[in-house]
Amino acid sequence: MSTAATTPEPREQARPEGATRIVIVGGVAGGMSCAARARRLDESAEIVVLERGAHVSFANCGLPYHVGDEIHDADRLLVQTPQSLRAALDLDVRTGHEVTAVDVERQSVRVQTSEGAFDLGYDALVLAPGARATRPPIEGLDSPASARCAPSRTRSRCAGWSTTAPAVPSCSAPASSGWRRPRRSRTAVST
Repeated sequence: MSTAATTPEPREQARPEGATRIVIVGGVAGGMSCAARARRLDESAEIVVLERGAHVSFANCGLPYHVGDEIHDADRLLVQTPQSLRAALDLDVRTGHEVTAVDVERQSVRVQTSEGAFDLGYDALVLAPGARATRPPIEGLDSPASARCAPSRTRSRCAGWSTTAPAVPSCSAPASSGWRRPRRSRTAVST
């Protein structure tokens, strides 16, 4: 960790005395589940969730339906916002905050934002930044025709796929799940 002077985060100064600060890196599925559980276990803890992307707690399982054009409005995939999580669980959720280093000895993380960098101390640290899919060595995987079958774990990477990606008859998996809900028949069946 650099010894250079850092810009303190304004919210850091409001830390309640004696409260445990839990810093969670990653604000989607794993990170938000951990934050909610931490709040249930300690109502007085200061819980800070740092997410480098623009959204937290979006419905990953809904991405195939958005790409498959069953959910037309991508904003319907947004389950929670930093504001709703503050109101419901008293979580300090910060989007656009990327953790670039961890200093275990000082118990702090280095955070980069569009406005600069700062160090944020913690009493407990949870790393839940997600992962990238392994791309197998399959011939033709990088061709434009296979673009709809590319794995994606973020809502922003899927933006526009349903309108810009070419139709691929041989690919029935519009996103990484590999499954597409069958369409229901509209005809009534009598027994």
